[in-house]
Amino acid sequence: MILRWRPDNGRDWNLGTISKHGVVWMDYLGQQANSAGLPELHKQYLAKLADLVPGAYIRKTPKETAWYVAQTANALQRMLWWRMKCARMDGFARSQTSSQR
Repeated sequence: MILRWRPDNGRDWNLGTISKHGVVWMDYLGQQANSAGLPELHKQYLAKLADLVPGAYIRKTPKETAWYVAQTANALQRMLWWRMKCARMDGFARSQTSSQR
């Protein structure tokens, strides 16, 4: 699944990609922001994400565009996977309720 933001100015931003196993990749945003001359945008986004998850931090790599949010034992990926699973289950439950009417 791709988390994409399409603001009114016409530029699409790939905010992250989540695999079916819950692995989150955010390096494409770093590349996009760098190409647009906005590398600080990527760092601010990562900082906001890290603030949302207890114990999360920005894992800094030698290549700044590849920085990502990390937490011990991949807790962030598991949390996002669980939320996606719950959203799917909620959508299924709503579809069953509406089909019973």
